[in-house]
Amino acid sequence: MSQEYHVFICHRGTETKHNVACVLSGMLSLKGIKCFVDYQMEKGTHVISAINSAIESSKVFIIILSADFAGSKWCLDEIVQIMKVQGDSSMSDRTVIPVFYDVPRSVVYDLSKVKRSTDEEKGIWRETLQRACGFEGFEYDSEKTFQWEKSAEIVEKVQKFLTSRNIIPDKGTKTSSSRKNHMSPHYDVFICHYGPDTQHNVVSLLRGMLLSMDFTCFVVGYQMNDGERECNSDIETAIRNSRVQVVFLSPNFISSKRCLEEVVYIVNMHCSSGTSNTPCKQKVFTYILQCGTL
Repeated sequence: MSQEYHVFICHRGTETKHNVACVLSGMLSLKGIKCFVDYQMEKGTHVISAINSAIESSKVFIIILSADFAGSKWCLDEIVQIMKVQGDSSMSDRTVIPVFYDVPRSVVYDLSKVKRSTDEEKGIWRETLQRACGFEGFEYDSEKTFQWEKSAEIVEKVQKFLTSRNIIPDKGTKTSSSRKNHMSPHYDVFICHYGPDTQHNVVSLLRGMLLSMDFTCFVVGYQMNDGERECNSDIETAIRNSRVQVVFLSPNFISSKRCLEEVVYIVNMHCSSGTSNTPCKQKVFTYILQCGTL
């Protein structure tokens, strides 16, 4: 018996499986929503039959339209199958969510990169893409979009559709804990990072995961406008009063005086804690991103 799924994610693996597709799959799973992504198939699985079966059983189709999506016959055939299952009725118990990942709609319809295809095939693919893009979706700019927040919007849309059709139980909206007060002087985690390198991707994801698990965290300058930032005394207080400090060493980290000052303060604090009579109850985790460019 084939496994049934709530969500099928259609995507061009080379462009999206290590970022948006992977993140969405994980976030949906945390909500108890069964999700099919083709790169998770076990070895020996008959690929085409497994994909077709997953499409047949799914109620929500997330189509991640990236720059080279329309250059893959595999992706185009998948979307044709999806739209056949979806049908024409707006009252269908299924829905499509297009995600325009770093791509304008005009590029989505460009089939010039598809090799060894007939004019008839291209006509079918173009019409199918137009139908899929007609559904309400999301614009996703990887350089400007906060990954966790945008992914959470997509997950919320999926969840609302499934609960409205009684496909999954409605567990209600989780209320924010009082521990998540940003004005509190105490935090579980302090995240040190260079914003232009990391705040839209890895920092956004880590912060989102921590908050979803009811941990408090302090991230300097997160989602602030240019020129805005916390004062040094607030940053130092947050470092002292956090249990864990996470430092992301990205390519341009050392170009930031503020980042370097934060690291110096963190290291000095731990050195002084180590020589005092009071046991140090704090931990530092350092992550090096693209370390070859540092």
